[in-house]
Amino acid sequence: MIKKLRFQIAFTVSLVLSLVLAVILFMVNILSYSSTYAEAYELMELIAADNGETGNVIGDDPSSKFYTYRNAQFYSVFFEHDGSVVMVKNEKNSEYTDDELVKICEAINKSGSFKGTYGKFVYAVGVFFGGRSVVIMDNSVNIQNIRTVRQNSVLIGCIGILIIGWMAFAVSDWIVYPVKQAYEKQKQFISDVSHELKTPIAVISANAEVLEDEVGENKWLDYIKSESDRMNGLVKDLLMLSRLDASAEQKEFVSVNMSKVVEGTAMPFEVIAFDKKIGFDCSVEENISVMGEEDKLKQVVVILIDNAIKHTDENGSIEVKLYSVRTKAVLEVINTGAEIPKENREKIFERFYRVDEARNSEEGGHGLGLAIAKSIVDRHKGNISVDCANGKTKFKVII
Repeated sequence: MIKKLRFQIAFTVSLVLSLVLAVILFMVNILSYSSTYAEAYELMELIAADNGETGNVIGDDPSSKFYTYRNAQFYSVFFEHDGSVVMVKNEKNSEYTDDELVKICEAINKSGSFKGTYGKFVYAVGVFFGGRSVVIMDNSVNIQNIRTVRQNSVLIGCIGILIIGWMAFAVSDWIVYPVKQAYEKQKQFISDVSHELKTPIAVISANAEVLEDEVGENKWLDYIKSESDRMNGLVKDLLMLSRLDASAEQKEFVSVNMSKVVEGTAMPFEVIAFDKKIGFDCSVEENISVMGEEDKLKQVVVILIDNAIKHTDENGSIEVKLYSVRTKAVLEVINTGAEIPKENREKIFERFYRVDEARNSEEGGHGLGLAIAKSIVDRHKGNISVDCANGKTKFKVII
């Protein structure tokens, strides 16, 4: 439980902080993109207004706003109102011919937009007496800078997520420490109380039997013996849970023939079911083996079948199935009867939880059977679940 809680805390903290980091990096990229292009558009509009001249706009002053664009390549094409070319301003040693620039600027001019991007170019359209000027700038440097910012953001994000995950896992240990201490004290308390109760319960039972021998049958003595037996069963269940919780009690797993375990365990319940007029069907696939502890796995089968018999009305039916899915063994115990409310299905595996208090009290239940089954299944790295449909309740174990 503590490991699961620690993982949940670490995962939640990591997820939240990673999302915050991702949002921050996303906003940095958006702002970088927006500011870069806003500045480029402003520059191009100024150059277009100055008939394609860059000297007055960029200047030679390093403190100038657009000084970083001093090495950029600028091109201009002037058009008459009828679309004919008046003049082309091309750079020395340009990689574009005049015809190529004219084609690019004609496409821009036909778009009707006064500023924007065209391929790797940023452009602005100016209006002069008698025609239009289209000024374009090779924006490769800005595109590369934006790409670099994006790549660095991804790298920073990945490294940040790893660091966040490591820190969250480290901090989670500190966060769950008080819970861990309380949980350990609770386990120790349950174990100590259970051991302390064994002796007085045994004494009460023994004295009740001696009195019965002396005074004969007596309903008050029957009550004492009945409650003593019930308390003795509760103490045994508590001790079982304590042993399952204690890591020192774990044994080395061996190969267990689950088919034989289910068949051998289910057989005695057929008589009980027959006495209660309950149909009982057991279908077991042969030679299914799992790694685990045979006595504990047998206990899971006993708990599930016993639980099914308790909650199946007269003339109802119980099905016990064991089959394999790939490398997993699947055990299903299905019984007819009242369905478990949806909101209670996860809670029934909690300790001392009982859906129907009155019914369980009559049958002597303590609300620990399914909790023990779940602890055993968890111990075997398996999964146990419950589902209800069409008047049937199905417990499913996958190991």
